[in-house]
Amino acid sequence: LEGNPRVEFENTYSAEGSISLTATKKLAGGDLKDGQFTFTLSGDGIETQTKTNAGQNVTFDQIGYDEKDIGKTYTYKVAETDQGEAGYTYDDTVYTVTVSIKDKGDGTLDPQVTYHSSAAEGEVEGIVFNNTYTILWVEHFLAYFQI
Repeated sequence: LEGNPRVEFENTYSAEGSISLTATKKLAGGDLKDGQFTFTLSGDGIETQTKTNAGQNVTFDQIGYDEKDIGKTYTYKVAETDQGEAGYTYDDTVYTVTVSIKDKGDGTLDPQVTYHSSAAEGEVEGIVFNNTYTILWVEHFLAYFQI
């Protein structure tokens, strides 16, 4: 080629992946109702999410990642909100969720998720909140005095 024309190539790569964090809600001593308990998800690079239970299931909105996240690690916290309802003992466990972003090399990401609980040492299998309900008995006494 005359004059040494210059040819440039620009390669680009994009990749995507996501996670959907879920939790399990258990209630001893009472009937679990939809929307009865409230949970929050907060952490690195996301807006705080607030969700309620659907039966025993709690599902947070999907968190997406792209090629800029490859090799990064994100930390999230999941907790139950103590609503102070009479008779209920709320689970004050805070779960720390760590997500490490790995590249599969085919345009998809493989988020590696680990769970840690403030109530246990080491990794745990997933997020489970345990509450109890105790019936409160109130006894009324009526005393009559005759004068």
